[in-house]
Amino acid sequence: MSRFTGVGQVLRFNWPAYAGAAGLVAVALVAPRRLRRPLAALASAGAWFAVASLVTTNVVYDRSEYARWEWPLGLLTRTPRRVAVLHAGLDNVSEHLRRLWPEAEIQVIDFYDPVAMTEPAIARARGGRRHGDDIAELMPSLDAAFVVLAAHELRSRSDRAVFFNRIGDALATAGRLVLLEHLRDVPNAAVYGPGAWHFLPRADYLAAFTDARLTLLEERAMTAFLRLFVLSRPA
Repeated sequence: MSRFTGVGQVLRFNWPAYAGAAGLVAVALVAPRRLRRPLAALASAGAWFAVASLVTTNVVYDRSEYARWEWPLGLLTRTPRRVAVLHAGLDNVSEHLRRLWPEAEIQVIDFYDPVAMTEPAIARARGGRRHGDDIAELMPSLDAAFVVLAAHELRSRSDRAVFFNRIGDALATAGRLVLLEHLRDVPNAAVYGPGAWHFLPRADYLAAFTDARLTLLEERAMTAFLRLFVLSRPA
């Protein structure tokens, strides 16, 4: 995999935002003198978030622990036989899990909801096609379910509760739900700017786990910009 695959995807799916930042810089350079100072301030902020977000995305997605894809190995109590990967538009996970566990049965679930998930970037990532089974077809007795950089697309508390409850019901007794997400916090806001408000606060995930009666077994940072949660079904 290229050392620029992740950042390339982000740039491709979110190019209007980066084009807007570049356009703002161009306007500030040619603006009349009386408008130049306020436009320069806006352009500087836009340029900072554009550059900082791309550099951070490259470091996190292409060069960090996340990019090496060895981290799932220590999260499960046994070699999994049945695994589900749940995403909302782009599956960047199943190929890595098939490499780690070639004997496992791996199901890809696409939980995209065109009514609730209206972000243009999702539509660009999907390319107008469904990428997996419907969540209603989620297979039972899962040893592991992975939701990686996708759960933030569930914007309402009730939708998150239903989603996580459905996964919890599908887990085997010793099964694990692995959730990896950006959070709406200071580090992400510092580099993604207004875009960080598309992420969810940590408290929203904790509330969703409680609503779904899931048990939080492990939580840790994976870089300053990603948070890893490992959960089990209700006892």
